[in-house]
Amino acid sequence: MPTRLNLGCGLDYRPGWVNIDARNDVGADIVADIAHPPLPFTTESVSEVLAQDIIEHITLEEQGILFTEIFRILKPQSIFQVRLPDIDDIITRFSHDPETRNLFLYGDTSQSGAWGSHKSGHTVLTFTSLAVSKGFRLISCKKIDTNFLFTFKKTNTSRFSRIAFINQTTAMGGAESFNQGLLTWLNSQGIRIDAWTNFHRFHNNLIEAGIPSRQIPLLVDIIGDWKGLLKGLLLLPVLSLYYMFILYKLSPGTVILMTGFIEKILVTPLAKILGFPIVWIEFAPLQAVFSKFLGLPKLLYCLVSGLPDRVVVPTHFSASALIPDSGIPSARLKIVPCAVTVPSGVSDKPVPGSVVCVSRLEPGKGQDVLLRAWPTVLRRHPWARLSIIGEGDNLYPLQSIAKELNIYSSVSFLGWVQDVYKYISQAQVVVFPSNFSLEGFGMVTAEAMALGRPVVAFAAGPTPELIDDKTGILIKNGDTKALSEAINLLLTNPDLALKLGVAARRKFESNFSFSVIGPRYQEVLNESYSRYVARKMMSQRNNG
Repeated sequence: MPTRLNLGCGLDYRPGWVNIDARNDVGADIVADIAHPPLPFTTESVSEVLAQDIIEHITLEEQGILFTEIFRILKPQSIFQVRLPDIDDIITRFSHDPETRNLFLYGDTSQSGAWGSHKSGHTVLTFTSLAVSKGFRLISCKKIDTNFLFTFKKTNTSRFSRIAFINQTTAMGGAESFNQGLLTWLNSQGIRIDAWTNFHRFHNNLIEAGIPSRQIPLLVDIIGDWKGLLKGLLLLPVLSLYYMFILYKLSPGTVILMTGFIEKILVTPLAKILGFPIVWIEFAPLQAVFSKFLGLPKLLYCLVSGLPDRVVVPTHFSASALIPDSGIPSARLKIVPCAVTVPSGVSDKPVPGSVVCVSRLEPGKGQDVLLRAWPTVLRRHPWARLSIIGEGDNLYPLQSIAKELNIYSSVSFLGWVQDVYKYISQAQVVVFPSNFSLEGFGMVTAEAMALGRPVVAFAAGPTPELIDDKTGILIKNGDTKALSEAINLLLTNPDLALKLGVAARRKFESNFSFSVIGPRYQEVLNESYSRYVARKMMSQRNNG
């Protein structure tokens, strides 16, 4: 006799089925909490699974775990049927009766306690996408009163296997370093990567990492200055044709991954028209960009911000800054921290008195504040040396400050360096003094943590999400006195610096390594691909 499961049976006991419920007072054959598998069945031993009016009683995360378990126990080509509330219909149907509406939406706990509450809701697309991501194929979706009745079949639908990464940039900063690390990690998982970028160093780095890369022949920057905007507007038609050519060459189902502003504006609508799954990475708040050129960048951005399947941001700070102004649907935002890849063999001992600051030389990055704090450091530690690493237009103003304060001989402006990790690993203290309005994560902080070095930083922007008083020292934003005191404290107490560095390393390994972050990005990309597959299934069903 085939084994058929009736999950969350409640009072709907079905003869000939194995009736399962978390409550022990409804006469179920098996008392089990479906939100916390495993279920007591061997792999591919079940012929059919029915889940009526139960899926909405567990969280979205628990649903994913349950679907994976159902896929395990079902025989190939077997049926999984789900009845789920149609939330839109409920809201419309009971608009005149809000109490009944709320009962339908939030559940009734009077008889079954916490199990009576509703913890999630779906559209047809989001629920089909969830099922697809776990290996099921949509057979039918019928409307029955205030419910949907979904019928799925276990068919082991494929996960995504190809990514097209398109990115324009003018330098190798933290975002580019992360992009390179992410693409390298995904490539190591067997995912085919095709990359396009305009920046030669980034292009060469990708090729050295074994990632096929092609150079975009022109740069369009509409968020820099007025000259760049006018030039960019003239070049937009040419670049649009180039991007259309790229998209036409891609295989169906390729996930389009973008991090740059101009690609999001131009590629996103083209990719949407052609039906590709789309994922954005938005590293930082955009208020400063949106305010330029009479709000033109904001207008262009908001015209396309509802099109991607997923938008990844690295911190809660970035998410909270984006939601009010960007037009990005909150349900499509995913918070996934950035990660760092540290080359093997970097294990230099810290050099006494060595302080390092790595960042682009731009206003708001805080090197000027650090320089003004440096004389106080030198009075306590005259042998201390400050290395400022990074490129940018602010070099000469910073050098002028160093000369003005008569500290130039103790400060090295190193520009771009090939092996930044060597300098960080040799530092007794790493300083991240940024209060930059576009700061979204702070890759240098994560790099220092990876190398076991203590970080002194302002408690501003996303930084408190990376370090705390157990892994570094956070000080009031812009306080030069507190900054010099924190640096002096760590230079005077190497044991404290070591203790903070060890804790920082542990936090990095559990929060910001690619072994942790890579799978989370892979899941987001697969969610986008699953939405693409679900849309195709729904279209075929509707046309059929």
